[in-house]
Amino acid sequence: FGALGDLGWYNIRISLWAFDWEMPTAVRCDYLETTAQGVPVTCHAMLSFKDGRSATFDCSFKGALRQWVEIVGENKMLSCDDFVVNQKEDSAEYTIGEGGISDKALTFPKVSTTFAMSGKACKSNVRLIERMSSIVCSIDASGKTAFDQSWLDTSVQTQRIMWALHLSGAAQGKWVDPATV
Repeated sequence: FGALGDLGWYNIRISLWAFDWEMPTAVRCDYLETTAQGVPVTCHAMLSFKDGRSATFDCSFKGALRQWVEIVGENKMLSCDDFVVNQKEDSAEYTIGEGGISDKALTFPKVSTTFAMSGKACKSNVRLIERMSSIVCSIDASGKTAFDQSWLDTSVQTQRIMWALHLSGAAQGKWVDPATV
């Protein structure tokens, strides 16, 4: 899966979160550059949701490091420049903004508020290990665990979309219904 599998996973997951875990109706992916063995190095993807909504992302091993996400709604937007791995070890921030077009479109006024967080909760890789460890430690002698089933469900959902995007990329960007994968 190359860049799609390594970097695209996070983009799929945040897109699902933004749409309240709704499954897209169709997905497409263009492999813009691959290795000689066909491994995607640069790709662009689109997830299509009901009611004309969509999510798009691109990922590449070739460009300068970027890891921002922007979620745009009709009235507000959320922007985060620390999307996957924090830029600073003990802090992270995100911005909520809203804007519009002024009278006669002479200016585009924007109002935004930035929220900063600090401390242990900001270290996403540490939180991941702590969460996975708590799940493993909750397994009893019979092999059962009390972890939240939604973690498994959303992982399978994310992987299903990943596979559909890969099938699309292998078919030169053909639209794929992830429900059929």
